[in-house]
Amino acid sequence: MSKKDIKRFGFHEVTAGKHKGSLHYAGERYIKFLGELGLLSSYLERRIVPAEPEEVYMRSIILNLQNVLEQESEELIRFFVRGHGSNRMKKIVRAIDEGFVSFGSKSKWLKDNGLIDAGDLNILEEIRILRNNLVHSRPRESRVRYKYGGVALLTSTSIRNIFTDTECVLQKLRSRYGADSKWGTIPPGYASEMGWPKKAVELFDKKKKC
Repeated sequence: MSKKDIKRFGFHEVTAGKHKGSLHYAGERYIKFLGELGLLSSYLERRIVPAEPEEVYMRSIILNLQNVLEQESEELIRFFVRGHGSNRMKKIVRAIDEGFVSFGSKSKWLKDNGLIDAGDLNILEEIRILRNNLVHSRPRESRVRYKYGGVALLTSTSIRNIFTDTECVLQKLRSRYGADSKWGTIPPGYASEMGWPKKAVELFDKKKKC
């Protein structure tokens, strides 16, 4: 996350006026607007495109994980092209900046140029397919039984695997262009506290790399 992003999303200290020194707080108009957004979102999910709460959460999780994977993929592509890129390679950066490159194409480009391996590509592809399925889902009388890695999606095992695999790929992508992130894809200490597998605990605690 850039310094510009941190400035936008962080908690800011008031620097002037009667509240100087305290944290900025949301005003009444913002609170009212936030409540309106929540009500309308809930209405859509309950009446127009019905979904169970766990399905709504899973859709949001997969969407966010794919977004961060795509962002880091783009950053690695730009870094690689700056150092090694021919005019032919530079075309993909221009296409990315113009919004014309799919996530699947970016992932395949990384694999073709030796920046990720077949296992990483499989993870990116599964996340991509899940994201598309969940975003474009339609209300049905019975739940669609999606899977991740052969395991039913809406299970503790599957969600742990998704976060562990995503974190692993993210760390690899970032390491290849010299970046890092203070925050993992789950809260600090969460994997250990919740009894996740040893591999996951060591990965999120940064005791071992993938």
